[in-house]
Parts: sequence; structure tokens; C-alpha cells
Amino acid sequence: MLCQTLAARSITFSIALASGFGFLVTYPVGVGFDNAQPAYAQSPGLAGEIIYIARSNSPTCLPPAGLDKQIWELDSTSGSKRQLTCEAGDPSHPSTSPDGTQIAYSLYSEPWHSAIYTIQASIPTGSFAVPTQVTSGSTDRDTEPAWDPDGSGQIVFTRSVAGAPSQLWLVPTSLPGPPSPLFKRVSPLVSDSQAVFSPTNPAQVYFVRSAFGHSHIYRADTRTLSFFDLSAAAGNEGTFDAQPNVSLVQGHEEVVFESNRECGDRQLYSMSSSGSDLSPIYVNATTGRQICIPMCPGETFDLSPSLSADGNELAYVDEVDEKLGIFTTFLSFDGARLVGSGFPPRYFKQAITGGFDPDWLQSPQAGPPPNAPESPVAVLLPIAGIAVVAAFLRRARKLDLRYNLGNEERQT
Repeated sequence: MLCQTLAARSITFSIALASGFGFLVTYPVGVGFDNAQPAYAQSPGLAGEIIYIARSNSPTCLPPAGLDKQIWELDSTSGSKRQLTCEAGDPSHPSTSPDGTQIAYSLYSEPWHSAIYTIQASIPTGSFAVPTQVTSGSTDRDTEPAWDPDGSGQIVFTRSVAGAPSQLWLVPTSLPGPPSPLFKRVSPLVSDSQAVFSPTNPAQVYFVRSAFGHSHIYRADTRTLSFFDLSAAAGNEGTFDAQPNVSLVQGHEEVVFESNRECGDRQLYSMSSSGSDLSPIYVNATTGRQICIPMCPGETFDLSPSLSADGNELAYVDEVDEKLGIFTTFLSFDGARLVGSGFPPRYFKQAITGGFDPDWLQSPQAGPPPNAPESPVAVLLPIAGIAVVAAFLRRARKLDLRYNLGNEERQT
């Protein structure tokens, strides 16, 4: 059994040996194979564009920029891709503004220094975006930008100075001015990073605080300087929780993040804004609630989750053939509670190198989350389908993708 029903709204996708000549695969209408890639679910009206990072693949982007990674745009409906930038350096962590018109990102100009830049999200076909530098990055490492939700144009970002813990800063973009610390008083024993604003309250941020050998996800009110440890509330305090992403899901704020709390390898989880209702996106096979992909079949990892604006889809990073790749999956709900994914993921193959750091460029759309049709369809696959199933389950060896691969590419 590859995939069992998690809840009444989840799909069933099972595999059984069939009379010695193939596999009998039961799956709902709307699930299919994308050019022999892993199966995925489709739902009309629920789609969007994803901004991500990948190696340049444009004949008009000449070296040295043509040898570097660039910002790309992916249409998650058609799978078509477009390179948006052509600039020397190493971009990372693209973040789209609430109105979808701008993209902020960090750009490494040398191994240590990086600055925050913005570009327009809409550019003519065949052209490349013209970047605007927001922070100097002359002596610091400015990374991980995220926009505030109220349209004021402020960006929160991580600033690292050699020999000191990283801290969170704010910088305006609509009326350019110098950046300022997000928190006025921070202990020198902790490092703060990876901040995102609450989608409903610009005075509230979620971020990662690292101290004493582990990292936790916090929620903070910037007006009262009150802090709440979501990771501790969710249990398993000695873990490495990272990359929080927040969206309004079924009327409440939901946090998705990566963590090593169950497998030792990084996997994706969701929890409420108070740290309750912790749930893995892909459930551990040993729990008896296996869905679509076992969470801990060996050396596996899922990274960098990003919720769509409507809260129904999740983009994330996994490794395929030793390359980073962008995946998406629809989410499952038990009433208003997010209970992981009952849908197989879709993999968007990149010709030159895989993608990473996905962020949705999408306006919220009305309508309920996608649910499985009540009547599945039986399809007989030939014995060659074994290769597809094996490729779907296989996980590459464990890598520290975000840092090791990026550093390796910068050294080449």
C-alpha cells in the first residue's frame, strides 16, 4: 500500500499486485502522471505562479551573469518557466510583495557580503528585470527579506555582522531610508533570522531564534516586545525548527516549517499560530496513517515550505537526481484544521539545475480546498510502471542542500 486515506476528504492512491502482469492503481479523477514524474492532483481555479532560484538557462544572458543562479518564474498550471534576472552574483530567498508587483531578494556579491534588492515582478517577454538596491551590503550580510502585509513597503530581513549574532532589521522601500533593528533589545546569546510577517497583523512577526545548540520558531509583537516560543508549545524542545512560512488558512493563521523533530532529517510540518495542532505534511509510515509519501523511509528531507495565498497549496524543495527541485502539493483539511497532504506531489523539472527558495506569486482565490472525488478510477499499468513507482519513492542521500550546495556552486 503506497497511500492510505488520512481523512474523509483525502484521496486514496493504492498499488496492488495484479495477476502477474502489472499493478492495479486506484486513484481519483484529477490525479495523473506528468511525463513519468510523480503523480499530482489538479483542481480547477487553484493555481498560481511561483518565484524561485535556479541556474541561468537563457542564451541572451551572457557570462559572467550567465554562469550564475538567477530568479525564475514558474506557472504551476502549465509548468512553463521564465528567467526574470540576468545579473552577476548569487541571489537567494525571493519574496513577493502583497500586491504581487515586486520581488525582494538577497544577492551575494562575494562569499560574505550580500545586500537586499528589489525588482518588478512584471517585465516584458524577452527582457530581464532591472534591480534596485535597497541595503548597502558593503560590510554586512543582508539576507532573507520578507514584505510587510499592509502595503507600506517595509521589508524585514536578517543582518549578519562578522563575529556577532544575526539580528532582524527593517528597511523601507517606498520612501527609502536607512534600516533599523526590528527589536531594540536582543540578548547577545541568541541569533534571530528567517522572519515573516503575520498576514493579518503587521505588528506581529514569526521568526527563528537560535541558541544553545537548537533553533525554535517564535512569534513576537513588535509593539509590546512580547515573545512566544511556538516550538516549545508544540513539544520536542531540543529540535531544529526553521524556515517558517505563514498564510491565512481556513480563517486562521497556519505556520508551515521544516524540522528534524521526528526523523533526524528535515521534514515539513504545520502548526497553529499558538503552536497547537502540530501535524507533519507527510505522515510517518510507522504511525499507521501513511499518506502518499512515507515521511521517514530513510535519508529523506523536504525544505523551504511556502504556502499559497489561499492556503490550499504548498510549494517546497526536495532533491531529485542530486539536484534541488521544486514540488507542489494540495493540502488536506479536517474541518478547518490542516492535517498534512492527502495528495501526491508534482515535481517541476529544471533542465540545467534544480530550483530552490520557492515563493508564491498569487492572489487569494475564493473557494473551498480541493477534496478527493468520491468515486476513484481503476487503471491498469504495465509492468514498466515499477520504474515509475520506484522513482517516486526513491530519496537521494542526505545533503545540507540550502548551504552546502549553494557554497559548492559559489566555489565552482
